[in-house]
Amino acid sequence: MERICEMWREMKDITAMVVVQIATAGLNIFFKLAMEDGMNPSVLVAYRLLFATLFMIPICFIFQRLFFFHIIWLCLYALILINFM
Repeated sequence: MERICEMWREMKDITAMVVVQIATAGLNIFFKLAMEDGMNPSVLVAYRLLFATLFMIPICFIFQRLFFFHIIWLCLYALILINFM
């Protein structure tokens, strides 16, 4: 059992990279199918950003609970600056 735990610790990074590559490939296939089906690229990008935001918000709550309101104000400030550029 100890060898399995040690092997998992060594392979964790490689496994994560493989999972990310598989997810990226699946996302690219989905985008290609949506574009061939006639979806507007602007709508596709909007959906992509929406799903990314919905995925990242819980992560923010989990890892940055103490600094959440500080992060919100920094994000709002950055958005205002970007809008005026």
